[in-house]
Amino acid sequence: EPVLFQESLRYNCDPFKERSASDIWEALEEAQLAAWVASQGEAGGQSPAQPTGDLADYSLDRVSLGPPSNVEELLRVEIKEGGQNLSVGQRQMVAIAR
Repeated sequence: EPVLFQESLRYNCDPFKERSASDIWEALEEAQLAAWVASQGEAGGQSPAQPTGDLADYSLDRVSLGPPSNVEELLRVEIKEGGQNLSVGQRQMVAIAR
């Protein structure tokens, strides 16, 4: 079971603040989580993430090459304690991105 903290997605991917936003975005792309993160920004910004179906719903063609202009805002998606507001697969992908 992946360990996630009640904090932002950015903190969960880089708890020691060693990476830039673009580095974190690249890791999210490699973990195939970037499209889901981008969809959270489209869905209304700062509201807590909700498990929203299978990640296959977010096709890879929606993932841009390189970070979007609002990457800092997208990385502020709030993760609940233990990742309770994410599916098991999404939790694993966040841990992979870390």
